[in-house]
Amino acid sequence: MDYKKNKVYRKDGKRYVVNPLVIVWNKDNYYLVCYYDNHDDIVTYRIDRMEEAEEEKTERIYRKEFEGFDIEKYRQRVFSMFGGEEQEITLQFDSTMIDEVFDKFGEDVNIVKSDDNIYRLKIPIQASKTFFAWVVGTQGKMRIISPQSVCEQFNAFVKKIKEEY
Repeated sequence: MDYKKNKVYRKDGKRYVVNPLVIVWNKDNYYLVCYYDNHDDIVTYRIDRMEEAEEEKTERIYRKEFEGFDIEKYRQRVFSMFGGEEQEITLQFDSTMIDEVFDKFGEDVNIVKSDDNIYRLKIPIQASKTFFAWVVGTQGKMRIISPQSVCEQFNAFVKKIKEEY
């Protein structure tokens, strides 16, 4: 939307034709989690922002890799339904973050104690601006340890915020 509240369309307003997997509620919004026939990744769209959505009459192309799609696993890897490139990310945090880590990533994660008050977790996460904002919001209690490329993206994210203020 622009500042005059006019809709701004991506791809020149062309229709998106997707294969739905599930509808999910996240932070006061419904999202359609889906995939394209010719695209490898899962994509997410806010339903309230869709216009003229309709069921296609053409046959859906079945993708075996999405057969056992687990929405809870997906929700643990994305932040506020904004995706990014999924990577194995190592996080380091202090003990005050343990409950938040379990809330975000589930209780099946493998937390390793590395020092008196310091813990580590290696987990697949889709690195995105919302993930970086979550890390910033911990006020230094959570750090990205690896991979180096994600550390560099995070540092660039923080630097840009500092420069804009």
